[in-house]
Amino acid sequence: MLEQALEKMSPRLRGSVITPADSEYETARKVYNGMIDRHPEVIVRCANVADVRASVNFAREEALTVAVRGGGLQSFSSAHLVISAKARGSVMISVE
Repeated sequence: MLEQALEKMSPRLRGSVITPADSEYETARKVYNGMIDRHPEVIVRCANVADVRASVNFAREEALTVAVRGGGLQSFSSAHLVISAKARGSVMISVE
């Protein structure tokens, strides 16, 4: 079911959606601290603000836990979906 939802979301993004089935998944999921070994279901590499919004909305619709990754130091706990904003240069999060 998640795969079907991802197929609908992916065309709306300028960035990329990475799942365990993708060859780049192992590289994308790694963090700076090599002792942390997490395996999120989905990693979204956001290219712009619209990608971040679409990812957050997708996670809400699919009831997925979210972690935001802005650099290499995050462990992103046990999140289902990781929003990677590394390429954006800066990230501002509002809880409103």
